[in-house]
Amino acid sequence: LSDAKATDVTPDGIEWTTSGDGSFSDPKAVNPIYTPGPGDLLVGKVTIKLTAKSMSDEDGCLQEDEVEILLSPKPKLVITDPAEVCAPQSVDLTAAAVTAGSTTGITPTYWIDSAATIALSNPGNVTLSGTYYIKIGNSADCQAIQPVKVIVNQQPKLVITNPPAACEPATVNIGDAYITSGSDAGLSLSYWTDGSATSPLANYTAISSGGTYYIKADNGSKCVSIQPVTVTINTQSTP
Repeated sequence: LSDAKATDVTPDGIEWTTSGDGSFSDPKAVNPIYTPGPGDLLVGKVTIKLTAKSMSDEDGCLQEDEVEILLSPKPKLVITDPAEVCAPQSVDLTAAAVTAGSTTGITPTYWIDSAATIALSNPGNVTLSGTYYIKIGNSADCQAIQPVKVIVNQQPKLVITNPPAACEPATVNIGDAYITSGSDAGLSLSYWTDGSATSPLANYTAISSGGTYYIKADNGSKCVSIQPVTVTINTQSTP
């Protein structure tokens, strides 16, 4: 109540009262702090009155003034970090699941910085990992800002060089290092008979039948790359 003023009053001639259930830091001070009570917040408003007793009036003339204060509870903002994705996928921070459990009826806004001064231009299509911020509410006293973490993992780079043709009964080893030369280092490789990598290739070091097989690379970030490798085994001609 920093704007309240009282002049020409007796030393103990100030008193604040409330229509609600809140409390004053000092009801005898000119500029006390008023803390709303549960009932005030439930109603959404409260009227407070200042009564002042004049020093110049022998009878102690009383003057009164009052003001109605509208109250808005601070909004509740609950954040659930979105699931990790693999590039080129993106993350939608505007999805309802990200702010589930928050105060309803308030449209969130999205920001790059914790002070909410730099807007995030693409909250529905975030392609870069990082910490962003979500705000609900408007005025400084009635808003909430919380961080949200986005993880966009990169796909592993998997380069395939098809092995040279072999003649039966020779076999082909698609586990040789040159097959995947040029790929990212440190990849975990596995070998498959199908493009969905659901049927393992048991004999990838000694393939005796020509065809298309598949190598899957995992870089440990929950992202994988699957590429085909073509094996050619020529049949010996009969003289």
